[in-house]
Amino acid sequence: MADDTPHDKLFFKMFSLPDNAGGALRAVLPRQIVQAADWSTLKLRGSRFVDSELKGSQSDLLFEVAVGESKVLLYLLFEHQSTDDALMPYRLLRYMIRIWEQWIAEQQEHPKLLPAIVPVVMSHSEGGWRRAVSMHELFDPLAVQAAGEHLPGFRFVLDDLTMRSNGELMARAASDLATLATLFLKNVRDAPDLGALFMQWSPLLQRVFA
Repeated sequence: MADDTPHDKLFFKMFSLPDNAGGALRAVLPRQIVQAADWSTLKLRGSRFVDSELKGSQSDLLFEVAVGESKVLLYLLFEHQSTDDALMPYRLLRYMIRIWEQWIAEQQEHPKLLPAIVPVVMSHSEGGWRRAVSMHELFDPLAVQAAGEHLPGFRFVLDDLTMRSNGELMARAASDLATLATLFLKNVRDAPDLGALFMQWSPLLQRVFA
């Protein structure tokens, strides 16, 4: 990890801890997933599924959580470049296939079912996310209309930090460390006066470093 960026190091240090990741994930996942999951079972399974040429602009973590009798994989990808990836759903599909390939290789017997993967993208691109959030958006609309049920069509969960105020992020039911890390990821690149922000975050900083 010697070549990791500061964003990458912060993301891994903070969100690789299930207690921190759990709050961040519960804040953005659909309600039915949040309510169905047993968050006490959340655990880190791995990372580093991104394309090698994008490791400077993308960081990822893979978690597992129990949902009833099943286990669901939650794939958290942090996009820390200033521009959106126009092919993000396609890239996520590649990463998800790598995850499934690794999972299959770990099984003692050939599996009949694959674990569900819910992809979550955390982004702070300039001006907010403006690109596709589903695979269907990457195909010609006429092709989707004619053959949609035969095409990959998943939609990823988007946590657009750029479009969320600091107040919204601080109001999330996440750990203080996760909240502070999220605020840093949102603000550190463009904030004109970090000192002023630290003053605003003073109660949070006091709790973290108490």
